[in-house]
Amino acid sequence: MFGEIIGNYVYVLDKSEKTFWMRPQIHLEMGRVYEQMRDKGAAMGQYAQAVSFNPDFQAAYLPLIAVQRDLGDPKSALATAAEGLRRFPSSKGLKKAYLDLGGKEPFPEPIMKEAAVPRNARPQASPVTTEEGRQGSEASAELESAGKSAPDAQAESVADEVNRGCRFCPPDEIQQRWRDSFGEPVEQ
Repeated sequence: MFGEIIGNYVYVLDKSEKTFWMRPQIHLEMGRVYEQMRDKGAAMGQYAQAVSFNPDFQAAYLPLIAVQRDLGDPKSALATAAEGLRRFPSSKGLKKAYLDLGGKEPFPEPIMKEAAVPRNARPQASPVTTEEGRQGSEASAELESAGKSAPDAQAESVADEVNRGCRFCPPDEIQQRWRDSFGEPVEQ
């Protein structure tokens, strides 16, 4: 079954855009499958791809650190823990991993984050309709900044609606919550 699972993940990665917002999650899940198959090298590659695709995807750091340590590469594991702490300075798991790997306090200086916008998020240009009355310069500027003309944006919007028509696609509000979960961690 593991081969079939990996094949399904590879299919999704091959058929989706390179900017697909769930790509880090798919790499994380593939890494977990590879670990169950006892292929730590492949697992490490998948975890590393999740982090490189979206460095703000916190869930991939600890598994990557664990596999790097298990493969006898404590220097890389320490560097990964340090990078994770720069992005998530309040993470107890990352702090513990950093100290266990020989890191010393004070912890690495946190990276100042600009806005809570995921790194790979595409600007969403909504189609302009007469009902909305948004045919002014604001809509044109939005499309130009996204690198699209108005007809291209409308065609893309229609294509997205058609592509989302499958029974497996979650509703828009669920997809938005998923996208938001890949951004800034929510303080509780």
